[in-house]
Amino acid sequence: STQSTGGDQLRSMLLVAAALALCLHPVATMSPMDEPSIPAAAKQWGSVNVFWRGQTADGTTYPCIRIPSIIFGSNEGVETYLAFAECRRNTGDGCFPTGVNSTGNTDVCYRVSSDYGETWSALRVLASDASSPTAVWDPTHEQAIIQFVSQGRNLQSISSDLGASWSAAVEISTDWPSTTQGTTVGPGTGIQLSGLNPYAPRRNIFIGHHGSYSQDFVWYSDDGQTYQLANTSTLTAVDEGTLVELQNGVVLANMRSKSGHRAVSVSTDGGETWSAVHEDSLLPDPECMGSLVGIHDTPDIYFSNPGTNAGRVNGTCLLYTSDAADEEDSVDLGGRRIIKKKNKNIITSK
Repeated sequence: STQSTGGDQLRSMLLVAAALALCLHPVATMSPMDEPSIPAAAKQWGSVNVFWRGQTADGTTYPCIRIPSIIFGSNEGVETYLAFAECRRNTGDGCFPTGVNSTGNTDVCYRVSSDYGETWSALRVLASDASSPTAVWDPTHEQAIIQFVSQGRNLQSISSDLGASWSAAVEISTDWPSTTQGTTVGPGTGIQLSGLNPYAPRRNIFIGHHGSYSQDFVWYSDDGQTYQLANTSTLTAVDEGTLVELQNGVVLANMRSKSGHRAVSVSTDGGETWSAVHEDSLLPDPECMGSLVGIHDTPDIYFSNPGTNAGRVNGTCLLYTSDAADEEDSVDLGGRRIIKKKNKNIITSK
């Protein structure tokens, strides 16, 4: 098994940012679209296209491709990126290609790169009539885990060969209360706690929302197969969430809210119970998804979102670390003041 390096995980976030940016490129018809040029803001990172409108998978051309998720893993010495997204037959939800107005089901699609993101496999369909792909890499078993929603059920599929094949999807929500089944997982990635976590080593944890700004739910598994619902009665009036394990073993949930800033909650028992939600006044939020990535064996955490509460613009990636000097410019990550590192090579832009 392997753990991603800081460079690997930062590269993952940049690939996701590039994929999101590419959603801005219009396509005139449902015909396949040629690969678009790289957005100017992404060129400085040596970025490549992963998803764009008008891509074709298994004979179907999709007018909108949204909600990307990316993980990095290794199996028998082969290192691979696996990127997932919703491939939508319908238009809407901010995706309006010129001249296209279509309806239809959404599929979960994916691509694979074995050369650190330089080139990618053809787009393939992993699950039909499915949405909200949210992935996690399991280094213990050297396998990729993908969860998604289909027909009101929460499903999971596993690949032990770096995406070459996938197990049949298994429902994980069978024993959940009916009010939680079909909870929209993610978007983004789940987490597997480190082997040194003092509360629940190697536990898989996912977060999702049920209803618009109603309540977030968290579910966890110690065997990767059977998932229990956490006590998330405190996670109300929030929406799409993302998780990270802090260096002290605490799990942080960072969530979309209507307050104009990101909402934060923490768990000190491996994700089983959660603190009251409070605003992080230093992280503006225009009611949009965000992403957190923690770097193993370091205090460093990368956070990305639009970086403003004025609209879905100015995609920003911030590094939070405890080794910077300016404690006045810090972010509250669950009771730990994490310093915003002032490094123009890391705090990206517009």
